[in-house]
Amino acid sequence: MLHCPHCNKNSAFWEDGTAWKVKPTLCPKCSTEVTHKSTKSKKIITITYSCPNCKHSFKEKLDIGAKEEKPDPDFEKDRAHYCLQDKEFRDNLFAIRKGFEDMARLGKETKEKQDYKHIYDAVKEMKKP
Repeated sequence: MLHCPHCNKNSAFWEDGTAWKVKPTLCPKCSTEVTHKSTKSKKIITITYSCPNCKHSFKEKLDIGAKEEKPDPDFEKDRAHYCLQDKEFRDNLFAIRKGFEDMARLGKETKEKQDYKHIYDAVKEMKKP
């Protein structure tokens, strides 16, 4: 997101540099692009959409006030179930993962030696000074 301090407009771009295009809001009755006007109070933004074709209008309200989150009653139980709190258990998991990575590396090396066996054999038979 980029904000221009001169014209006070915002622009958005994707990671590859292409501009983000807003999809137009369509009238639910006749599928024509609608016009909109917004009003802002302290905690609510009201957007009024009106269709220039069929004169249908509808409103959308956005609540931008701070919402108080309720604490999760099962937080401690879920934490014990999903988090790795025990150091010994965590170390065992990391050792198992390292073992799998080492086996994968060994498998790749063995596959390479099989694929290029004729080159390794030719190097062994070379006369060395």
